Amino acid sequence: MANPNTTGSGKACATLLARLRSGQDPFPGQFARLADELAEVTVSERTWTSQPNTDLGGSDIRHGLTDPLLRGLTECIAICSETDMCRAYTLNPSGGTCFLKSEKGSILPNN
Repeated sequence: MANPNTTGSGKACATLLARLRSGQDPFPGQFARLADELAEVTVSERTWTSQPNTDLGGSDIRHGLTDPLLRGLTECIAICSETDMCRAYTLNPSGGTCFLKSEKGSILPNN
């Protein structure tokens, strides 16, 4: 049986997963931010704190404005936890867009 990581689709998935984990931006695109974003910050290895109606400014390592893998989601914790250097994120729930952050950054309230 062939190794799934060396076949066409397995190789493509392995490449995208490696890019996802490294924080590279594998897909170009143009999208807009929305106002009802939710910020989450890691407190410890498996604990997060939520800050509703908040954006974390700066420190983006990947985001759904350019990466389709980070669009159409209801949560970002699993993706952030699997991405090297991700320590916080902002989620726009109505747009389903994740913004992965290397640090908490500045807190920006959304009204």
